[in-house]
This record gives sequence, structure tokens and C-alpha cells, in this order.
Amino acid sequence: MPFYQLVAMDLDGTLLTSDTKITPRTRKALQDCADSGVKVVFASGRMLGSIAKVADQASYLSGVIAYNGALIAEWPSRSIVRETPIPGILARRLVTDLKKSGVHINVYLNDTLYIEELNEAARNYCRNTAVEPSIANFDELLNRRAANPTKILIIGKPEELDVMAEEYRAGYPELHVTKSRPHFLEFTVSGINKGTALKELAELLGIARERVVAIGDAPNDLDMIKYAGMGVAVGNSFEQVKAEADLIAPSNDEEGVAWVIERYIQRG
Repeated sequence: MPFYQLVAMDLDGTLLTSDTKITPRTRKALQDCADSGVKVVFASGRMLGSIAKVADQASYLSGVIAYNGALIAEWPSRSIVRETPIPGILARRLVTDLKKSGVHINVYLNDTLYIEELNEAARNYCRNTAVEPSIANFDELLNRRAANPTKILIIGKPEELDVMAEEYRAGYPELHVTKSRPHFLEFTVSGINKGTALKELAELLGIARERVVAIGDAPNDLDMIKYAGMGVAVGNSFEQVKAEADLIAPSNDEEGVAWVIERYIQRG
């Protein structure tokens, strides 16, 4: 069996090409991993239903980390290992504050994407993630009993979101605030991220940290890249992610995931 026993990878910007595909070479590399006993895990900011559109075609998959670590599921059983939502009272306060900024807001509740308006930002997001949104009034939605969103995401101008990220990290210590795209800012519960989820999943599978590989491209991948025995940034990654990685691989459009598997996992 190869030295590395678990490989976790982000989807958008990492495993998936710019046209959201998995190439035949990459698919074969992932299947070769599974055939040799290496656990393959998708670790994405996407909601579970969106990841499933990719995962249902992935016979090599052992587990899924969704919502930036707020949900962990076994695969293909889809059995939920752990889900940690944002408490409703905190979510209501956050959404009220976010509305003042005029940004587009996504609220994820019970694996459903809720928006208040089907605008251009929402259309682009839903097209890229293959999600059908539900229109709702957030005040009514979040005042329901047991309305505890798994994640909240906002879409805006990159430079404005950078400023907001610092403001909300200071104003909301109860939340983990991170970027997955230059124009996406995402909120989960403090202490919940891809790194903590990958650690939890690796321990559940009995796999030591040094035998874990994590591959990503964006700030929301940093925690798992730092946790893994080998943390990899693909060539199209944010510069801050490259700076923290043990290895820089080719870009998502150059089959960086396949390159890592062929060179460092299957060859031992």
C-alpha cells in the first residue's frame, strides 16, 4: 500500500477544470488510488447536494467534507458523520448586518440554498454549482424554530470583501470567516473548517496525519493544507495558499490532482 493513505481535495479550482469537469486522466488516477487502498475525500465549500452531482459519479470516493467542514458524510452511503450549523440567533444577527452592505447573500439550511432575489450573482452561482435555489424572506426563514443554517455566503467585489472579512472576523469571534473565491466570503461556526473536518475524518478512519495529502487552491483550503502531512497548492492558487503549501502542483486545467497522485502517491 502507498505511504499516503488518504487524499483530500477541493473541487472548484482544484479537482474540477474551469468548465467544471473531471478529466479522464484525473478520474483514472483517483480510481487507482481507491484500488490501492487510498481513501479519496472531496472537501468543498459547496453544499452536500451540489457535491453529490459530482460524487455520485465517483466510485472511488470514501467521504465528503461539505460547507467548508461544517458537514462530514461517509460515501456512498451519505451517512452524516457530523454537522455543525450556525445557531439561529447568531445567523439572524449576521444576516441583518450583511444586508446593510448591499451584498448578495446565500443562506444554506437543511441542504437547501435560500436567496431573497434571483439576481445575476445568484444565477451565476447556481449555474456553476448545479443548484436550484429557493426564494425566501430571510427574516421569516431565520425566525422559524430550529432554523440553524449550516453556512452563509456572500457575493461581492473582491476588494470590498477583503475589508469585510477583517471587520467580521473582529466583530464575530463566534464565526470562521474565509474566502473560497475572490468574490465569495463564507461564514461557518468558529473552529469549523476543512482542516478540523479532515482531522476528524482521518482519525475516524484510523489514518495518521503524516499519511494525509490535502490539495486546494483558495484560503478556505489553508486549514486542511496546513493539517495534512503533505499540503499541496495547485498552480492557479491564491498566493497566500502557495506560500503555506509543501508542494506546488500544476493548475486545475493542467490536471494538477492527477499529477500529485501519479508522482507522489502511487509511486510512493
